[in-house]
Parts: sequence; C-alpha cells; structure tokens
Amino acid sequence: MEILNSLANANPAHRIQKPNSVPRHIAMFGLGQGGSALAKRAVAEGVAVTELGLDVLTGGRPGEAPDLNAIVVVGRPDEPTGEDASRIYAWARQIGVLVTAVVVSRDTSGLAVGANVNAMRLNADLITMTTDEDYLPTMLQWIGSSS
Repeated sequence: MEILNSLANANPAHRIQKPNSVPRHIAMFGLGQGGSALAKRAVAEGVAVTELGLDVLTGGRPGEAPDLNAIVVVGRPDEPTGEDASRIYAWARQIGVLVTAVVVSRDTSGLAVGANVNAMRLNADLITMTTDEDYLPTMLQWIGSSS
C-alpha cells in the first residue's frame, strides 16, 4: 500500500484535490526562434494547447480561447525575449490568468542563467527549467491535466 501511495503522490494530478484541480485551458507562446520551434513541435505532437501569437496582446481574451485559464511561455535562455515576456505578463494580469515560463536550456548542468532567464523569471508566476527538449510536451500535458 505504501508503494501505491508514493506512486500516486509522484503524479501531480493526485496531489491537488478538486476544486483546485479544474481542467486547464492553456494558451502557449513560443518566444524567439528557439521557443517558437519548441512550441510548434509540442503542438505537432498533439499537446492540448492553443498556440497564440503576440498579436492577441492588444485586446481582452482571444476569440480562439475564450475559456483560457493558463498561459505557458516557452523560451531559450540564450535568446532575448524579455520585452515580449513582459507584454505577455501584463496582458495576462489584465485578463486574470497566471503565467508559467518554461526555459529549455541546452546546458546540461541544469542551471540556466542570463538576462533572458531573469526577464522570464520576472514576468511569470512560476518558472520551470529543463535541459530535455523532448520533455516539453510531457510537461505541458501535466500542466493541463486535471485528473
């Protein structure tokens, strides 16, 4: 029984009890060339997200995602994307949605640093980093999972 409990606790969907565990309708922004490529690849792999462009930042909730309740910003630490991250964060505050930044670094030390990482850190409610490009779709599935 103890093993089953530890396996269940390893799954984030089992740690957060309803009503906090409502389905998340995620919009994703890929920042810079690397972030955009990673976002497009995640969408191509079937992750249930709505990919948005920076053009939606001028209004309220986008028509293609009226029930949007989570935003994920994907970027690389070596690409300057701070200005776009700042615009996304300001827009998210305006529509009342939390922002998760995902930094995908090629540095296998696991520590991504630099001006871009700091800008993403300042313009997100949560930041996570990975060195495994292939892990991004899995991470997005977990962010969107509610059960």
